[in-house]
Amino acid sequence: NPRPVPCPRSLVVKNGSNAFFSVSALIPMPSSQIWSWTYPPGGTIRVSVSRETIHPPRGEALQLPPGGYVQLQICDDGIGMSADTLKKAFDPFFTTKDLGHGTGLGLSTVYGILAQHRGTIYAESALGAGATFTALWPRSAQAPPPTPPQPIVAQRVVTEAAVILLAEDEPLVRRITRDILQRAGYVILEAADGLEAVNIAHQKADEIDLALLDVVMPRMTGLSASQKLRDIRPDLPIVFISGYADQDIRDDILAVEGAALLSKPFDRNQLLQFVHNAIQSAKGSTG
Repeated sequence: NPRPVPCPRSLVVKNGSNAFFSVSALIPMPSSQIWSWTYPPGGTIRVSVSRETIHPPRGEALQLPPGGYVQLQICDDGIGMSADTLKKAFDPFFTTKDLGHGTGLGLSTVYGILAQHRGTIYAESALGAGATFTALWPRSAQAPPPTPPQPIVAQRVVTEAAVILLAEDEPLVRRITRDILQRAGYVILEAADGLEAVNIAHQKADEIDLALLDVVMPRMTGLSASQKLRDIRPDLPIVFISGYADQDIRDDILAVEGAALLSKPFDRNQLLQFVHNAIQSAKGSTG
């Protein structure tokens, strides 16, 4: 039950409003997915944003320099986490979900984004007492800049409507990505993981103009799916999406011939530009 409360003053984070938005979207995901089968009716997720000043004692504990921060706090009144689960909450690939229902990269991605921007996140929880996630982001002393005009990105990338095979295991990210692309005139074939994407490609290989694949998914990863998709359609352009910064994974992605890597977080224009470039590049190489 979202309960919006106006923020009394403008808060500006340093170096990354798009990344801040991604963090605020990703943190509730684990709670909202657990909610569907474990939360009692009427449960609540509360979201608050505030100004915080970090002084040395707390800063040392959080490994943050003293100064001003924007604090994003998300609390729920659900079943909570055990001490062992809480200790592993931000570990890559750790998940409490059943096999095939998650990769365990949501919170580790959040942790990585915040670390890149010199912030942090921590969790407090106990069984039966809900959970609280607190993210801290260095605050800018500057006033919010005027919103610049957004560059115009072609709403229709090709003469006919291009068909995109979208494989993303996080439902919220998949829905947002799908909506952006559909509003730009694309036809979207949705898959919840790599295996489903390959099955769709077997049926509609000649219709697909581009595969847009999350890298880490249950059942079959984006990398494994790309190999099978190229077996079906050797000329299929591929764009990988990844929020996981491991260099080995990035090297594996870039080793896929003709593939592009779009890093999370991304905004609408970045997504459309990557898709546009990949489709046009493929047309140029075949034309």
